[in-house]
Amino acid sequence: MAEEKDIKDDDEDREIVYYYSREKRLERASPSVREFNEGPRPISGANRIFGRTGGRGNIFVMLMIFLIFFVMMFIYRSDPPGTIKLGENNVVISFKKENNGLFLNIQKTIPKNTNPYTGLVEIGVTPSHTIEGMENDPHPVFMESFFFDLSETQYFSFALPFDGDSFHVIIETEEERIIRRSLKVSK
Repeated sequence: MAEEKDIKDDDEDREIVYYYSREKRLERASPSVREFNEGPRPISGANRIFGRTGGRGNIFVMLMIFLIFFVMMFIYRSDPPGTIKLGENNVVISFKKENNGLFLNIQKTIPKNTNPYTGLVEIGVTPSHTIEGMENDPHPVFMESFFFDLSETQYFSFALPFDGDSFHVIIETEEERIIRRSLKVSK
């Protein structure tokens, strides 16, 4: 038993020798390795959005691409405010001020491989707001009739008896009635 006690005392007196010294290894390492081992770097700029991993950044970039794609699709697919489809005809309604008068312009085009509407078309136009000097008749209505034929493109132009900046339009055929509100005057 005495021998066992002596062995334990010898173990306690001995100094432990380390063969691996992190500090000595880092002294000999390249500057980039030393920077990496100094500890976490503060997150700055765009890295705050993306986080420490690339996963969040990839998701963010993908969402932005999808958002841009859908916005561009909406912009290029949306028709101008005065564009309507009337009996498979494409109709563009616009208002234009010319020579101290206001004109209603209508352009009809027929898409290829369709069975377009031909026949009587009636249009009603009224200002969106009350016109000065016409307070007794706050909503004058301009009515006109014209015919669509099988011509690929037709143009119609009518002088309006009133002025304004924005108009409500009702256009109808025997089968359809379409209403467009607040169509603006183009300059």
